Amino acid sequence: DIPAMEIDSNQAALLKSGQAILPTDKRIEEGTAGTLVLAMYDGKAIAIGEYSQGKVKPVRVFNI
Repeated sequence: DIPAMEIDSNQAALLKSGQAILPTDKRIEEGTAGTLVLAMYDGKAIAIGEYSQGKVKPVRVFNI
């Protein structure tokens, strides 16, 4: 399973432009490098990111 984390509109905009964000879920911060994360905003999947070096970097962004 890929863990999901809820993000705000500013974080969604950052991910959509290819920038990394800080994780919003403690479980993700406790994960290992390379963990995939599903970023959700307003009930919609925004991106799949990879947790590394304390940040979530977008791997695949959804244009929905």
